Amino acid sequence: MIWQDIVLAVGSWMMLLFLLPTVFSKTRKPHVATATLTGITLVIFTYVFITLDFYLTAIPTVGEGGIQLILAWQSYKIKLERVE
Repeated sequence: MIWQDIVLAVGSWMMLLFLLPTVFSKTRKPHVATATLTGITLVIFTYVFITLDFYLTAIPTVGEGGIQLILAWQSYKIKLERVE
């Protein structure tokens, strides 16, 4: 285990926790495209981290990607409700 993996993992866990209030908010969501592209990018980063054997970082990063994709879905649903 190298120190870079630990530092990146701690930062990723913090970012994941910082996203939780946005997930639980009823109306405050990022734009659909922003959340979707961020989620896809984070999933790609996860693959890169795994190939570098940064497993401690890969776990929270895939969680961050999943949360961003959840936010994209929530934003999309809010947008649909406004149209109806």
